[in-house]
Amino acid sequence: MSRCGRLEHSLTMATEDDKDGVRSTIDQPGKQPEATGSCAEPAGANADPSESSELQNPVLVSDPSLVTDFVTEAREHLEAARANLVTREGNPGNQESIQVVFRAFHTIKGGAGFLGLSALRRLAQATEDLLAEARSGRRLLQGEMIELTRNALDMVQRMVEDLLVAAERNEPVTPP
Repeated sequence: MSRCGRLEHSLTMATEDDKDGVRSTIDQPGKQPEATGSCAEPAGANADPSESSELQNPVLVSDPSLVTDFVTEAREHLEAARANLVTREGNPGNQESIQVVFRAFHTIKGGAGFLGLSALRRLAQATEDLLAEARSGRRLLQGEMIELTRNALDMVQRMVEDLLVAAERNEPVTPP
């Protein structure tokens, strides 16, 4: 499973209820995925085609200005989300910080869907689902949950930057 896939899986597991006493991945020390690498690579990179059916469908956005606008907006949202995670750590009662982080992932998810960037859309959706749990009060956004969200921010940042590089080179972007 790719790094992005592991992170997406951890985010999904973190939103599931604790069934039969089985702890979710987020609750297990040492089970957190790394946020190194990226979920997007230029097409033809050394990827295992068995990992994703999307490898046969690289994304080439025909309008570079759409990519540039998306990257600019995503960077702004990622910066705001990072700042609000720090705010949340210092003030766990600050509900507005959860809202800002949630909106960042929600907006990035929408843009990624529009551009056909399904790996980025899925990662943003999984993170948004986790944050929805925190918004509703079903989970606390603290400790390992903040770290998992920070890992997702790092991965999304890499994906966004890789998208820009690929667009500048007029290369398709293929998720591993």
